[in-house]
Amino acid sequence: MTMIAIVRNKGKVASDPATLQFYLSTDNILDAGDVSMGFAAIPAINKKKRKRLKLKIIAPNMPLGEYYLIGEIIDSGDNAASKKTIEFR
Repeated sequence: MTMIAIVRNKGKVASDPATLQFYLSTDNILDAGDVSMGFAAIPAINKKKRKRLKLKIIAPNMPLGEYYLIGEIIDSGDNAASKKTIEFR
């Protein structure tokens, strides 16, 4: 399955490269019980700009039910990882 993610830099300076990791979760909180579905490299993004990322996702073998798709941006610098629920449009 292929998914498109749009990552926006709302900052006042260009961002460093990072990684966008996706997880499938039974709730909206990222924790150790969530299943990794894939990742995409995020290149540096100029201030007030965005990048469109194409990601191939591996659908895990899980029981039928409702799940949350959670994204985690892992900064390549010294900052801590930022965890956010992915918003679909």
